[in-house]
Amino acid sequence: MKKYNVILIDPPWTMGKFGLGKDMRTPNGYKVGKAIPCPYPTMSISEIESLPIKELADDVCHLWIWTTNRTLHDTFHLIESWGFKYLNILTFNKPAGCGAWFVNTTQHLLFAYKGKLKMGKGRYAKTSQFYTPKRHSAKPIESYALIESISDYPNKIELFARNKVQGWDVWGNEVESDIALFSYSSEANASSSANAESLIGIKRKPCDVSQIPNGTSVNSDIKRNRATHDLNPTKP
Repeated sequence: MKKYNVILIDPPWTMGKFGLGKDMRTPNGYKVGKAIPCPYPTMSISEIESLPIKELADDVCHLWIWTTNRTLHDTFHLIESWGFKYLNILTFNKPAGCGAWFVNTTQHLLFAYKGKLKMGKGRYAKTSQFYTPKRHSAKPIESYALIESISDYPNKIELFARNKVQGWDVWGNEVESDIALFSYSSEANASSSANAESLIGIKRKPCDVSQIPNGTSVNSDIKRNRATHDLNPTKP
């Protein structure tokens, strides 16, 4: 199996059900819409833990893993189970969110490593970043440039990728995978088009992070040399 120095994972966490997003104001407060399942296949913690991360990781390897407020504790468990050492956490803030008890307007990108720690100039990035999501669960395009500026290695892979980013190998059920791992089924939405009995990818045009579209809250120096990363804060 090919070895990688950088592994980026956006696990399909089992989040349970959530509302329709159409809360209706009433004299007594808010009436929450009927709960619906997650719109993509999910995996349990044990299934995520069984991913062959140890086999994919080279002797020196950086691990980046996306997580939510709800799954933060499980993420630390995964990092330890896979043989990595946790170092820090980046928090990405978005203008709006959802939640039954708290409105979650943040998601987190944890950084861990194994072997000798070597980081690029991007290590001076602020731990609080701001972005506007394009679709449900989509991660900010700016995050790739940020990761590359810190984890300056040629062998990179993204697991559960939604797009093919230039310079990265990918694996998932929404892309044409570069490696073969295993199939997984949908725990939450059996009727989903992504309910893959096998991970047959969809061909997508590679995304060049140097061509970040206008309007994104990212400084020109990220696009120019990826050396420093200070995203423009936008008020919610």
